[in-house]
Amino acid sequence: MAATTGKTGMLATLVLEGSAVAESQNFSPHFGQALVDMTNRDSNYWRQLLSSTREWSITGDGLYIYNNVAKKVLVAHWNTRTPATITVLFTFADGAVTASGEAYLESLDFPNAYDGPATISYTLQGTDALTLSES
Repeated sequence: MAATTGKTGMLATLVLEGSAVAESQNFSPHFGQALVDMTNRDSNYWRQLLSSTREWSITGDGLYIYNNVAKKVLVAHWNTRTPATITVLFTFADGAVTASGEAYLESLDFPNAYDGPATISYTLQGTDALTLSES
């Protein structure tokens, strides 16, 4: 089986610095939001919450492809500790949503299974706002 330069998933494609992550087995974007509890005596014992800071991250894994440009980007960013531009494309039945932003590489793993394929796994942590655009 020939190596590919990018693999489109059922719902999304992950691109790092302009290069698709080849042979992804899965990746999971996470969008979080902290909540601040504003409950006080005047709330009649009902909890009152306000939305606070937001954060995002992406974890994923896939087959190890020695010449995959996105894998090389991950290794280079681990080595130089600079942010990587990440573009996530979600394709739904009603169109595509693109989320883009800067992230740091939090972890990069190369599991060595005795039985099975060589794989790579990673975690990217967003450093700032995630920009969403719908097309």
